[in-house]
Amino acid sequence: MSFQRILIALDESPISVHALEVGSELAKGLAAAQIALVHVLDPKIAYAPEGGLPASTVLDEYREQGRRLLRRASLRIGEPQPWEYLVEGNASRKIVSTAEEWNADLIVIGSHGRSGIVRAFLGSTAESVIRQARIPVLTVRGTA
Repeated sequence: MSFQRILIALDESPISVHALEVGSELAKGLAAAQIALVHVLDPKIAYAPEGGLPASTVLDEYREQGRRLLRRASLRIGEPQPWEYLVEGNASRKIVSTAEEWNADLIVIGSHGRSGIVRAFLGSTAESVIRQARIPVLTVRGTA
């Protein structure tokens, strides 16, 4: 199998940066591979009642942060510039649906490697992507 369209899922974590490095190096090794980056916003985070700001203001700020994250990642990759997707909703579902819409043949995602009770409470986006995706998923663990 040859990977020609690689979708890399990003968030603000160091593991995500490592996934970006791994995914972009893989794409460079596959001369004609294209890269797309996806960052998912969960709109529910904008509706914290104790925040004091209107939800629309908070969501606009999160969108701007997401655009900056994608731009920094694109600049880090260099040429050719990757596709950028800023989407909203459930992270694992949106990563998988973006991969399907872009016709990716590989998803690269960071995994914190949590287990036990922590994983039970927090869940695992990477694990959920693996269960839902119809294409291969490369999970990247932290470098530490």
